[in-house]
Amino acid sequence: MGSGRLQLIGQFLSESIFTSFLAFLLSLGLIQIVLPYLGDLGFENIRFDFNNLFLLISVFLVCIITGLVAGSYPAFYLSSFLPVKVLKGIHKQGKGSVTFRKVLVVSQFTFSIGLIVSTTIVFQQIQHAKNRSLGYNPDNLISIVATSDLKKNYSVLKQDILNTGYFESVSKASQPMTRIYNRWSDFSWVGKDPHADIALDAIMTEWDFEKTSGLKFKQGRPFSMEYSTDSNAVILNEEALKVIGYKHPIGKTMTSGGRVITIVGIVENVLIDDPFKPVYPLAILFNADVANNIFLRLNPSADLKKALAAIQPVFNRYNPSLSFEYSFVDEDFGRKFMMENRVGKLAGIFAGLAIFLSCLGLFGLVVFMAESRIKEIGIRKVLGASVPNIWILLSKEFVLLVIIACLIASPVAFWLMKDWLQKYDYRISISWWVFAVACLLTVVIALFTVSTQAIRAALTNPMKSLRSE
Repeated sequence: MGSGRLQLIGQFLSESIFTSFLAFLLSLGLIQIVLPYLGDLGFENIRFDFNNLFLLISVFLVCIITGLVAGSYPAFYLSSFLPVKVLKGIHKQGKGSVTFRKVLVVSQFTFSIGLIVSTTIVFQQIQHAKNRSLGYNPDNLISIVATSDLKKNYSVLKQDILNTGYFESVSKASQPMTRIYNRWSDFSWVGKDPHADIALDAIMTEWDFEKTSGLKFKQGRPFSMEYSTDSNAVILNEEALKVIGYKHPIGKTMTSGGRVITIVGIVENVLIDDPFKPVYPLAILFNADVANNIFLRLNPSADLKKALAAIQPVFNRYNPSLSFEYSFVDEDFGRKFMMENRVGKLAGIFAGLAIFLSCLGLFGLVVFMAESRIKEIGIRKVLGASVPNIWILLSKEFVLLVIIACLIASPVAFWLMKDWLQKYDYRISISWWVFAVACLLTVVIALFTVSTQAIRAALTNPMKSLRSE
């Protein structure tokens, strides 16, 4: 029609910028929808201020640049064709451009497979730590910070709570069940190296602590009012027993702070601090005068709302200066996985986006290859090729691309995730089936993407295919 090359370049670039602008408008609406859900991913403070003119101009410039970059290839490449050669069918697509498209598809699926593997391993690591034995029962366990008023009125407070009938037991301790407040190195015992600097975590508590927290005894007994000597008693966890080295610990003595204490019980390792690290040696000491937290063991058959409504007036009566606040120990423990959960969610989201973009690229390549081989497909159908034969012809090449992506992504993902796991003392071993499942899933997705266009090409009338060129 007489258009010059500069006019074609301008048309291609303007169309690309217009498309980018439409995407920009849609993205603004998408941002408004997505922003409320970003809080769970650690982005609760992110805001998009539509009154910020500088921000809008910056984003709009990004939109323009994106349109220019995206439209530059067709603008400068397609406009360089000689019309005579194109109309005569002399101009043919070079192998280099096809190879470049294949490299892009392999790269996209390499990232997708890597993200799928990473997401799976992060999820496994989190579940591995969550399924770890805690050494106590965090379910139905309520923790309340002990104020000075609550400490002063603890005895009557405890009795009033039990009188409600909603709670099995009440106890207090020097720390919550999910944090360590004390780590002492003044413990001594028979056979200890005098030059060794060995520290033990220490919890001070009173009667019913083992019942309230749900400690699991391996040997001996809990603190009991029946034994007047229990004011100088100690309960150790299994890790502390390994450090001390007593073969028959019950009844043996230790020293701490200048006083002699007697070992009356051994409990399972209590996981208090980091769920991804080994359990530290722990000594549970009887000391009814120290209390930073009060624990309430809810009756399993009790209604939680009614129970909380029943004890709120009790706490308000003995602690009138502060509002009634509490937390559930299982939820407190779950917060220790906040960072890992966020990493897992982000990896899952990016994996989904990467797969979607990979499938778009693969679909575009399939359409291009099917159109460029339309005459070949027609000839094969005339010679007796069936629809499955044509489908296999068009699909096998793309499956090969995905397999190549698997071979590239697997060792890279293994190396990266193994390095990530090194920061955890308590960690999983990477299993081979994670890579097999990720690759198989990607191949199935790729086959589904390819099949839509491959089957359409296979069902095309062969005579129309032969006349198309």
